Amino acid sequence: MKKLYIFSVLCSLSVASLAQQTPVLKQKYLPKHTYSINNKMAILMQATMHSDSVAKATGGSGDESVEMKYQAENNTDLKTAEASADRSIPVAMSKTLVVYHVAINNQEAPPQPDLLAGKTINGTIDAAGNVYADTTKTGTEVNSFIKGMVEALPTSITFPDRQLKVGDTFTKEEPGYTVDLTNQGIKKDFPMNVIYKLTDIKDEKLSFETSSVFVINHEAKYQGRTIKIEGKGSSSGKFVFDIGKSYPLYKGEQIDVAFEVNSDKAIAKFKNTVWHEAKATASAN
Repeated sequence: MKKLYIFSVLCSLSVASLAQQTPVLKQKYLPKHTYSINNKMAILMQATMHSDSVAKATGGSGDESVEMKYQAENNTDLKTAEASADRSIPVAMSKTLVVYHVAINNQEAPPQPDLLAGKTINGTIDAAGNVYADTTKTGTEVNSFIKGMVEALPTSITFPDRQLKVGDTFTKEEPGYTVDLTNQGIKKDFPMNVIYKLTDIKDEKLSFETSSVFVINHEAKYQGRTIKIEGKGSSSGKFVFDIGKSYPLYKGEQIDVAFEVNSDKAIAKFKNTVWHEAKATASAN
């Protein structure tokens, strides 16, 4: 009887262990489904600048401080049709702008027009899960908004080609932070290697903690001047993946960045925080 009891316990432990492992995961869109995605983003940018030439011209200190606050929220719906012979899936997309606020030094900027309001954008999802919008019948200005809508969709995660268990980690390169200094002729992307750590498996839902650190380092020439950018950034967040739907239900992260821009006798220091949250639902049509 004692041997039978021990055998039963071992069997239970084995089943529990198997239940805490995932199948090999792959993110994909399913035909004849509707995906509803709510995106929220907020940015706080604080900058302090000093220019010797401004100080000399004005007789002042040459110091200036700027604070920018940005907040946006939108809803995007994707409705997929039957898959084609090449495994691509026709898709109809629509987007609604819910919230948009920009304030510079507490001065509210004019609201951004929603050029996609009331429009349905047709497109295709290829066999690899990439979404392409048909922009042949829309103007240049609208196309930039369509591009932003597609880029804001949940990025396809390349999961390891193996089963995962709680405590496992993997790393994926993702867009990190873009230093956009248009007046200096600089727009530079700094990617980050995000570490995903599986923390829980429950009801076919996988929960991950995410984290990363990255370096900002760039040098460029502009109008005969050398511009150096140096700094660092970090991120932390959470990611939830639905095994049954093969789709992420939630991704939230905070990115903190601090860097300096040096140019001859001018210097600017930036401290930025970016919050992003995406929630998704997927249901059969």
